[in-house]
Amino acid sequence: MLINTLVLGLSSLTLEFARRGMVRKMEFTSMGIVPVRWQTEVGWLAGTAALGIGFLVGQITVWQFLRGQGVYMSYDITGSMFYLMTGLHAIHLAGGLIALLYALGGSWFMLNLSWQRVVLETTSWYWHCMGLLWVGIFVMLYFVN
Repeated sequence: MLINTLVLGLSSLTLEFARRGMVRKMEFTSMGIVPVRWQTEVGWLAGTAALGIGFLVGQITVWQFLRGQGVYMSYDITGSMFYLMTGLHAIHLAGGLIALLYALGGSWFMLNLSWQRVVLETTSWYWHCMGLLWVGIFVMLYFVN
């Protein structure tokens, strides 16, 4: 779970780089200047999406490991809470991943810049909240054991 936490933290960092790149692009284009690096946020968004997928794969790996150890959802209250909290978080993170891919598609196909920024800003708030929520879940589960 620690590796998953680091992956999710790194994905928040890459998403912030993408968001800042979009802000810079908006500032330049509002002045009528075409930035040299027009699509800087695309690489950062792709990296964030890859890290998000990596987090979900890591979470599935943890669940499979626990199942192999005989820890099932109905095993006890601790196991049930672990699966419930991490499962709900994974579902919400998958939704955020869909929004990230939507934002990436907007940047990739160079759709309306204002629309791209709104999508990216909204998605980044959601993604960062999911990251903070995961840290809370991680700390709580760490101290339960």
